[in-house]
Amino acid sequence: MLEGDRTVAVELAQRLLKPQRDNLVERPWGGDRLCAFKRLAPAGGPVGESFEISADDGDDEARLHPSVLAL
Repeated sequence: MLEGDRTVAVELAQRLLKPQRDNLVERPWGGDRLCAFKRLAPAGGPVGESFEISADDGDDEARLHPSVLAL
């Protein structure tokens, strides 16, 4: 959890975390296979990564592409 509330982190640790299916990141080297694999409509550009669970305070990219969870 990016600089989040410890109480919320404890609560989330007791639940099943279900990331949204479209947590994809466009990359110049990407393509359309991740969208096809996840049965999603093609993205606006080439998808190269899927950030299913990312929440590392020390990782700049995790800050740019935070995971989105359905609670």
